[in-house]
Amino acid sequence: MGERLSKTGSKARAIATIAVLGALLAGGFFGDDDHFPFGPMRMYSTTNEVDGPVSSIHLEGTTVDGEVVAIKINAIGMRPAELDGQVPRFRADPSLMRSVLETYERTNPDGYDLVSLRLVRGIHQLEDRKEISYSEELIAEWTSG
Repeated sequence: MGERLSKTGSKARAIATIAVLGALLAGGFFGDDDHFPFGPMRMYSTTNEVDGPVSSIHLEGTTVDGEVVAIKINAIGMRPAELDGQVPRFRADPSLMRSVLETYERTNPDGYDLVSLRLVRGIHQLEDRKEISYSEELIAEWTSG
């Protein structure tokens, strides 16, 4: 069998346990994503309404032939949430879309030959859990030329 802790060791372990449990409890009530693991991850601890607007972000490009094509966000090595997090930067400086287009061209040498790239937010309006309307908001666009 293992050795027993001294009284000092037992007290230190109890204090550490109480401190960690206290931090977890306080984080559960007052914490946010930035406090993880002592705060809840919002995406796992909340729910969204089943009615109302639901938005998604996507890329679309225009080829040299004038065809509008959907560009998968993972084709530029990002996840939609990563690109969505950069929306304020693209709104403030749409010329940043040029670097997104260059990344697409570099990572997809056999992909579409694009002359423009747009970052678009699609907004699905739900009512009674069904889509009743769809609209789009242009966030940023870059056109070569």
